[in-house]
Amino acid sequence: MNTYPAKVGAVVLAGGSVPVTLAPLCAHRALLRLNGRYLLEYLLDTLKGMPSVVETVIVAPDEALSELCELPGRKASAGATLVDNMRRGMRALSDFQPTHYLFATGDIPLVTVEGLEAYLQDSLASGAALTYPIIPQQASERRFPGAKRTYVRLREGTFTGGNVILTEARLLDDKHALIQELYNARKKPLALAGLLGWPTVLRMLLGTLTLPYLESVASRILGAPSRAIITPHAEIGFDVDKVDDLHAVERAMAAQTS
Repeated sequence: MNTYPAKVGAVVLAGGSVPVTLAPLCAHRALLRLNGRYLLEYLLDTLKGMPSVVETVIVAPDEALSELCELPGRKASAGATLVDNMRRGMRALSDFQPTHYLFATGDIPLVTVEGLEAYLQDSLASGAALTYPIIPQQASERRFPGAKRTYVRLREGTFTGGNVILTEARLLDDKHALIQELYNARKKPLALAGLLGWPTVLRMLLGTLTLPYLESVASRILGAPSRAIITPHAEIGFDVDKVDDLHAVERAMAAQTS
């Protein structure tokens, strides 16, 4: 089991293309603004408040980085794929010799120090090489009523996924191609079945899939212990993909200051 304190390098992934509904607001996803600040800045504030995070890097297109140069942390040019961006972020922080890397998308401005620290502590306590947060539907809908999220039904309940991943520093050394395959297949049932196996997909469709079974499949595929961390901190799973999401974030921020 890992012991705290860990040395965590935080990689903010901001290299994705701009969703159609947000395209009128920004040329690059990393440049989306809210209340006069880049959306990224809210996440950076949270990461700065985490005692175990030794340094942060923003991975974004060069055109965006030229406008983000004043933001804290290191900068790395984005590549062509998700895993390429993960690896570029890791290389940018390698001189800190992190024990773990926390990968977070740059569009989760409501995430809190409390929520990320709780996830981090639970992840370290699990002893897993890779962890992924999942949020109960009730917690998500209570925090963001009316928001549209994608849910998966398991025996233990119905959950939506988060927008962060914690890995041991060594994990991506030889698993980057597999992780990219899993990411590419996330919305393609046939491709996913080839990676996870048809029994897993069938259990998912029948609603008989359990969390321990899913963790065992992930651990087998990755060749390393993998765990899902249940968290009530719904902000971890609320990313900004459309204008309605941006308005929901604006309302949530207004409520916090009122």
